[in-house]
Amino acid sequence: MNIHSLDTEHDHLSEDPTNNEYPSIENMEVQKHPHHVTHTKKWTEYLLEFFMLFLAVFLGFVAENIREDKVEKSRAVKFAKNLLSDLKKDTAEFTVAIAKQQINSKGIDTLIQILRRPDYQSHLKDFLNKFPYIYNNYIITRYDATSQQLTYSGNLRLFENIDLYNNLTSYYSQIRKYNETMNSLSAFRQPIIDNMAGILDYRNNIDSTIHMHSIKDASGWLAGNEQALNKFILNISVLQTIFSGQVIQINILKQKATLLVDQISQEYK
Repeated sequence: MNIHSLDTEHDHLSEDPTNNEYPSIENMEVQKHPHHVTHTKKWTEYLLEFFMLFLAVFLGFVAENIREDKVEKSRAVKFAKNLLSDLKKDTAEFTVAIAKQQINSKGIDTLIQILRRPDYQSHLKDFLNKFPYIYNNYIITRYDATSQQLTYSGNLRLFENIDLYNNLTSYYSQIRKYNETMNSLSAFRQPIIDNMAGILDYRNNIDSTIHMHSIKDASGWLAGNEQALNKFILNISVLQTIFSGQVIQINILKQKATLLVDQISQEYK
């Protein structure tokens, strides 16, 4: 077979539309890539994408919650440490205050006994020696920086132990009651000091303190005035009752503070 005949046969095959050895373009099936612009997604692909997106958001939410939980627990430990230090100082201060107020209460009791004697004016020196128990009220110094921060910032919620939370709020409530008693104390004490003007010359007291040299002639002080004397005794008796009540309140505060120290120590080892 010569070269010319082969070329003729090749041309013949190329022109034959029935020849299946070389399929036409019309019969070709085009495979479309999933990311092709004309690709139509199946519902399973949409479901898979939604699930993947939901899983990513959910895991991010969980991770953020875990992070915030760790941060809050770390803050709770820090607050607990500072609060524990403050409560220990408060407890020591309460111990001193109880002793001081008990002394004041006993001192006022001695004053009442002196005034009930028929010759009380002859014991004026003893009376004045005990008089400081009326106005030397012990002022408690509280270490409340941490408690103030916890209260006003809303961080009390960091203490997840319900008993600890309740005991803290009860402690702060008891402190408010004690402060109210302290605020009313001056109103009860003022009439007593006014009555003492019959004995003491306050004009000589530049530093506003009472000295023995300030004694005036007290021969007429409440003499023959049974009503005025009884009123004076009543006033200092009320003051003694307030001091005794303060001792009870401070004892309660001390007990609550001690309980909190134990709870915090156990909860945040």
